[in-house]
Amino acid sequence: MKIQGKEYRTIWFENYVVKIIDQTKLPHQFIIKDLKTVKDAVNAIKIMEVRGAPLIGGTAAYGIALAVQENTDYEFLKKSAVELIQSRPTAINLKWGCPPRHHVYGVSK
Repeated sequence: MKIQGKEYRTIWFENYVVKIIDQTKLPHQFIIKDLKTVKDAVNAIKIMEVRGAPLIGGTAAYGIALAVQENTDYEFLKKSAVELIQSRPTAINLKWGCPPRHHVYGVSK
């Protein structure tokens, strides 16, 4: 997407923060929102700041990356994955964005 001559993606990772274009504000406002925690990612999915299956799945995957930054404990990561999946129960892409399997997170049980 190009805004005032600058190219933007709908989601990107910059300086340990996930950045999204808040879909609830379009087309009247262009707001970039920072997601700093897995809870932020869960909330962005729940309140539809991100929309569309690929973007929802991508946000969930980035949510797992944020969870790993917060805490590498397996139980925390597993709980985070479940919360992300439950944030929009009808979104199929959430399950591939954050499968709750220990080998995905690189931690042991």
